[in-house]
Amino acid sequence: MTSTNLITLLPLGTCAGDFNPYQAYSSYLLMAGSGQILLDAGSWRLFFGKQINYSKLRAIFLTHGHDDHVAFLGSVLFRSLLGPKRIPLHIYYPTRWTSLDFILRVFLRIFPKGRLILHPITPKSPCQICQMHLDPWNVRVSWSKVIHPGYTLGYRFDFKSSLRTFSLAYTPDTSFFSLNAGHLARNADYWMLDSTFSTPTLEGFYWAPYTPESYLLHSSPGFSALLAKSAGVKTYIIAHFYFRRYPRPVIANILRDANLICKTRAIVAWDLHPIRL
Repeated sequence: MTSTNLITLLPLGTCAGDFNPYQAYSSYLLMAGSGQILLDAGSWRLFFGKQINYSKLRAIFLTHGHDDHVAFLGSVLFRSLLGPKRIPLHIYYPTRWTSLDFILRVFLRIFPKGRLILHPITPKSPCQICQMHLDPWNVRVSWSKVIHPGYTLGYRFDFKSSLRTFSLAYTPDTSFFSLNAGHLARNADYWMLDSTFSTPTLEGFYWAPYTPESYLLHSSPGFSALLAKSAGVKTYIIAHFYFRRYPRPVIANILRDANLICKTRAIVAWDLHPIRL
């Protein structure tokens, strides 16, 4: 297989929980053929801009407006504005997040006309929101609302080239009973899915005191594996977790947690460790 037919997922931040030196907050870079796609913008690594090739960055997909998913969106947009790229940058984002909408509208006025294109997603938006060509890949993107505070989205990317097809679903902040997210990820090759809590009791360290509602906002490796299996997903990518919830060796114990309820094929997304898809 030629290098242009390889797709790489680079985790720029996988953390769910307190800040730590090993994990940044949520952001992932999809490198496919002639282009790159950014999923969320919470990672402090985006401030330095070393991982993104801004001449290839085609689109940004934002799931919701919490700081751990959008904190460094301004850094990405500023570097894109100053970079050599002359093709439009498309941003897909959920409505109903006032601060997020404000930031995007400010940059829309700063960017040269046609360089920044905003695509607000409302509850009435069509399920399929775009198609793009990242030579040699044709990419179709669809979305669904997921269970999380506010208006939070998940995305599905269906890739097709002359040599292969595959699909990736992305729902980093997802309740363990988001069955509609399972519909979005149905029969996908990969599903990046919320793994915030430890599985046996759905508990662990968190940024605020627990309330009954807090248990309903996220998932765990075991319950997410069950979601993935019920959706017919081939590989569950463990994302949005907090490594201090697990004894060492951390990855082995996260994978063990993912198999507590049902056996599944799982991969742990770890900061700056590329995953070949």
